[in-house]
Amino acid sequence: MKRLVFRLILLSSVVFLFVALANYIFDPVQYYRENTNLVYDYENQRFLYAGIVRNYTFDRIIVGNSMSENFLPSFVDSAFGYGRTLNASISGSSTYEQSVVLRLALSKKKVREVIWGIDFFSLGGTKEASKLPHHMYDDNKLNDLLHLFNPYVTRQIIKQILFRFAETSKKEEPFNYDKLTNYWFERYKFSETEVLKKLEAAEDENFTKNTIDLSVLSKSFDENILRLVKENPGVEFYLFFSPYSIIYFARMLRYDAHSFENIFSFKSFVVDTLTDYENAFIYDFQDMYGVMENLDNYKDATHYSLHISELIINSIVSNLRRGIKHTLALEKELEIRCFAAIEKYW
Repeated sequence: MKRLVFRLILLSSVVFLFVALANYIFDPVQYYRENTNLVYDYENQRFLYAGIVRNYTFDRIIVGNSMSENFLPSFVDSAFGYGRTLNASISGSSTYEQSVVLRLALSKKKVREVIWGIDFFSLGGTKEASKLPHHMYDDNKLNDLLHLFNPYVTRQIIKQILFRFAETSKKEEPFNYDKLTNYWFERYKFSETEVLKKLEAAEDENFTKNTIDLSVLSKSFDENILRLVKENPGVEFYLFFSPYSIIYFARMLRYDAHSFENIFSFKSFVVDTLTDYENAFIYDFQDMYGVMENLDNYKDATHYSLHISELIINSIVSNLRRGIKHTLALEKELEIRCFAAIEKYW
């Protein structure tokens, strides 16, 4: 019996050591070293960026949720005319998660500039609800054991092999940082038809479940964004509000007018809060009505095409270190346009 137990322990030890060795050597999420031969897995972003941030060279970083994923680093580099950009945006991420990724970048690299998309539906996320593998974002070496013995990481080795097999028929292209970006804009159709189809399928009566709470947004901004602005006076922060389609705002005005008002109160809070910080600049693109009212620019009520993301970058660069600070007078204009959209689409 003792011999059997000993053999089982020995076998288990060998298996665990094999798993740890495989995870370290193959390193499918690039936690220990850069490996440009790996295929980008957009479903694995929370694991991937811990390693990419540690091991790749960059001096400008983009963070945010899916609204910020569609900024190609090559275009950003060209627009700025200098530097190397990493887009570390994570689909469906909270502002808290974005701050964790950014904090790691700021601690490991000489980051000069941060481009950060501020999205209302991301600000409510908490640490408790986070899906980040936190042990990969700290400097506790003991935590690395959780990574080395993680069967999830081992499964990623198999996934990468399957990826490579599927990619063999595709033409190999030189590596660039665009490959570390989620190309979701290549997989969807952008048209008014698509937007209205999704609008028709939406459950409007449940829209108020996403009520925008001013206190929640303000607290999250202070804890996750403002704190990093304060702690890094030598880093320039370019914060922007995305130009969601007019459908997004019209739907909110129709079903949750209080949240509609809170949006503008929150934006005023952000502008007032950042006034004393010379390293932070706010850009509000929610008055780009020529873009917002043309639903052919969107795949749904919020996600805009690559062309729009390029307009945003160009606008930031042309107003570098100035920002665009608006007044509450814009609320009335957006409200009027939303009522017109309600009449047209509902």
